[in-house]
Amino acid sequence: MGTNTNYLSSIIKKHKQSNFNSYLNQLRIDYIVMKLKQNPEYLNYKISYLAEECGFSSHTVFSRIFIEKMGIPPSKFIEYLKKERG
Repeated sequence: MGTNTNYLSSIIKKHKQSNFNSYLNQLRIDYIVMKLKQNPEYLNYKISYLAEECGFSSHTVFSRIFIEKMGIPPSKFIEYLKKERG
């Protein structure tokens, strides 16, 4: 991309009050939450697929970050959405 990484990190920190990795992880979680809410078929996918879909290298890291950002494990969030849909 040709972007100075230090500059990009400082802009994210200034405007998002977050470091680059934390901001990127939040974007990834926001993306998969949107997919889960808008596409019912995603509710049947394995956690490992969801992790890969939003750019995480492993389902373990994905689950840890999901809990950190959402307050519950991805499996519980999926259960909640399934119940909500009826």
